[in-house]
Amino acid sequence: MTKYTSIQREWFAGRRFLYLAALFTEPEIQGRGVGTRIVEEVAHMRADREELVSYLQVMAVAMPFYVAKGGNRWRDLSLIEN
Repeated sequence: MTKYTSIQREWFAGRRFLYLAALFTEPEIQGRGVGTRIVEEVAHMRADREELVSYLQVMAVAMPFYVAKGGNRWRDLSLIEN
């Protein structure tokens, strides 16, 4: 079992969850609310309606965006092991 898999099992043990995979917007349209609309319409509405835990992995540079949308930092994880 990898470090990543063990952390997933710890967090999701017996829970239903919504996993939002890679979400990117082209640099020329960033700052126009496109990413915000996607997160609000897809992630929040579905998770709220179905009472799901929402989960996503983000690069450090994207963390402020998700925190501003109501996300909480749970754990920092590096998938590169030295």
